[in-house]
Amino acid sequence: MSAEETVSETDADAEVGLQNSAPQDDEMSSDDVTNVSLKKSEFLTRVVERSMRRQSDVRPILEAAMAVLGEALDAGEDIQFPPLGKIKHHKAKHVSGHDVIMVKIRRPKSEG
Repeated sequence: MSAEETVSETDADAEVGLQNSAPQDDEMSSDDVTNVSLKKSEFLTRVVERSMRRQSDVRPILEAAMAVLGEALDAGEDIQFPPLGKIKHHKAKHVSGHDVIMVKIRRPKSEG
């Protein structure tokens, strides 16, 4: 068996492995989600636009809501926010001066 045949067989095996590990229709792959952060200022802008209220009216309400949400997560509470979904507290640990909270979010299937 030549080196070329060995490489071809290995490539074919890898290709079969990739085909078998392809995500199902119901599963999301990392390619489906872009890793972009929504900053507080942009979030505030979107809420102001959606609610058609002044930013000076929305800001304290948004900050209060985020504080309550943070307190609920710190307390280990699960949160249900339709249409966002259910935020389930998974686990938490303290790492280098910060609390790290792992959550799972179950969202309703999006239309489209």
